[in-house]
Amino acid sequence: MTSEASRVYFDTSVILGALLGPKERKHAECVGAIQDAQAGRIFGVMSALVVAEATGAPNHRQGVSPSVAKKAMKAAAAFTQNTGMQMVDISTATGKRAAELAIEFQLKGPDALHLALALEARCTHLYTCDGGLLKVGDYGHVTVCEPIPTLAPPLDFGCPDS
Repeated sequence: MTSEASRVYFDTSVILGALLGPKERKHAECVGAIQDAQAGRIFGVMSALVVAEATGAPNHRQGVSPSVAKKAMKAAAAFTQNTGMQMVDISTATGKRAAELAIEFQLKGPDALHLALALEARCTHLYTCDGGLLKVGDYGHVTVCEPIPTLAPPLDFGCPDS
């Protein structure tokens, strides 16, 4: 990792965008951003809230038996632990800051918590695919935006490989 790598907080929507496959909106960008964190091109940050949200996401749990849900939870936990990202803790102070942000920006609690954690972790960016969070834009030292991989996804010209 280079010393000038940007600190980027990853919202659950980015992790889900990668985990749920190519049909997900912004899948290639989500995968690319995670690969950037794994390669050290950016310094990735996330919280344990991501594991809980990813496991409880409707696309993961609807019509799923408890045993399959437990396997999905373990897979999500393993995935987040293997990204090489820094895991940040949630404190009482972070919760209070999140409550203020929820009121200021009309955010859902978990979204406000992700923003508070990104601010607390001194991140330059918060990557998200969540429309509510994207409305925040620039706040303090954090730019809230969709994932921007440093390496563009490969172009598909529809030609078979030769």
